[in-house]
Amino acid sequence: RSANEFGNFLYSAVYSNVTFFDASFYFAAKALNTVFLFAFAMAVLVVARKYLPSWAAAACGITTVLSATTLYASVFMPEMMFFALSAWAVTLFVVAWEAQRASRYLFFASLVMLVLAGLTKPHAIFLLTGIMAFTALMLVVKRVTYRRGMALLLCFPVGYSLLKMFIGYSLAGPAGLSLIGPAYEKSLVSFLNGLNSFSQGALSASAGAMNPVETKGVTAFALFVFVQIFLLAIGFSFMTLGLPFLLVRPISKLDDYQLLISSISVVYIIAIAGFTAFVSFTGDDHSSRLLGRYFEFLVPLVLVACFMEIRKRNEVVGL
Repeated sequence: RSANEFGNFLYSAVYSNVTFFDASFYFAAKALNTVFLFAFAMAVLVVARKYLPSWAAAACGITTVLSATTLYASVFMPEMMFFALSAWAVTLFVVAWEAQRASRYLFFASLVMLVLAGLTKPHAIFLLTGIMAFTALMLVVKRVTYRRGMALLLCFPVGYSLLKMFIGYSLAGPAGLSLIGPAYEKSLVSFLNGLNSFSQGALSASAGAMNPVETKGVTAFALFVFVQIFLLAIGFSFMTLGLPFLLVRPISKLDDYQLLISSISVVYIIAIAGFTAFVSFTGDDHSSRLLGRYFEFLVPLVLVACFMEIRKRNEVVGL
């Protein structure tokens, strides 16, 4: 596990145990994935029951199990584990946000789930950023007290960093003292050091269209990110049946949960676009594909927010 360059220390620790099953190791891995799949669906069910009728909440949970996301339960990848932990981080944060008592314990539980997700895939730092963006928004629109909002803005990033490095060190020694994984950190340092030295030469339309990675420049990088944001937004709209357009309303018209999920989704799309550009400009060309799998766990949570809006508008009979 100390040789894990991508920071998936918890995933490696858990799934390395499937080797005890010898030839049946792949079946054991799929069994573990299935457990995390149902944990993911349970998180969706819990949050859906807070805002939707019981039958609609049950439908959301069942649909999560039967959706295309279940394909990750059949592969030897950390996505299913990441989805479950990330969904529970969001669900516990939602419950804590609206709790009148013991909210600090629920917030801590949410933070722990977030850290465990980060030790499964370092991309959980995007989820942390989304939660912080939501908290800052709530402070601006005065839906949370200054004391509570500032406490969350301080404690979550600090707590995430310290707890992640503590558990990471326990799992992988010095290599675990990393927020985004040793490989990504090395690439990030190299990228930032070399960004200013990239050629600022003219970006031809043909080169930009055929292979924007090869143009190497600040302008090319910004263009690459913008195009990725546009494409990811279109892809996310298809994944959620276009329903998020129902949430394009004044902030005052949206509930806290809807604003939370919207904030996380926007941050994720921007962050994944930047991440795609980053890995492409540092040698791993991703210009020909979209990394939608990193935010697929948001799809059922976004749909819950959309169904809340449909219910509020009384557009669907029975909601």
